[in-house]
Amino acid sequence: MCVGALLKLSQTEARAQLQSDILGIFHNNEWKDYEDFSVKLTTQILSDKATSIDDLRKAMETIKTIFFQANNISKNKVCQVLFVALSEHLSSYVYSNDLITVNEIFPEIEQTSDIKAESRLKDFQKDEQSLQKAFRQIFRNKKASLPKRDRDSALEVADIEHFVLDVSGRKLTFAVVVKGFKSTKKSKLRWEDIAHQITKANQSSPDHILVISAKEPVDSLLTNIENYNKDISRVGCVLFIPPLDMVRILVSNGF
Repeated sequence: MCVGALLKLSQTEARAQLQSDILGIFHNNEWKDYEDFSVKLTTQILSDKATSIDDLRKAMETIKTIFFQANNISKNKVCQVLFVALSEHLSSYVYSNDLITVNEIFPEIEQTSDIKAESRLKDFQKDEQSLQKAFRQIFRNKKASLPKRDRDSALEVADIEHFVLDVSGRKLTFAVVVKGFKSTKKSKLRWEDIAHQITKANQSSPDHILVISAKEPVDSLLTNIENYNKDISRVGCVLFIPPLDMVRILVSNGF
């Protein structure tokens, strides 16, 4: 696979390809993959953005495993073998794992200032389904293939389920959770209000789960989201879009 192709991999694809490459190296050297060492090493490489041999060595040092003893080989030897085999594409895998921003997904957001959004905020403090419908239209305009859905059902995985979107030349998959202003009686949105929806949305393993909220979050919500991302070993998976940015996106798209 050429480097140019690797640059267009989604985070999920880059993770799968890197782990496959590592397992291939293990197989070629007749090393047994004890304690899922390949999975842990893949996660650590992407998390640390390890692109040099020193980075790779540091990534290995953080993992507790019997892999080295069981295969009767030193960490230094494994590090050298892996780096020689992976070095050509390693930076491309790490690049594919770079965190994306709301502005990359919605570049049109720059068309609407915070001042303009503030003046329109109350216009979008409406029912949840109206917001879901608006964002479905926005994603369709971005060439996302989304089926029409008349109303929510008990079987839904997310408010806007798994779809593919081209972001900066990368094909990424998304699921979206939309929280309207009246979706909770509390003054601010809490982790408890969205945790079950995020967990369900993650069933299809999208690259990103967008939580679009018409209500401001409590201070701990963003920390809870980051902790969840770490728990599933996918830093940056869940992205929170607060009310003001939500309005900027909607206004920039003609709503």
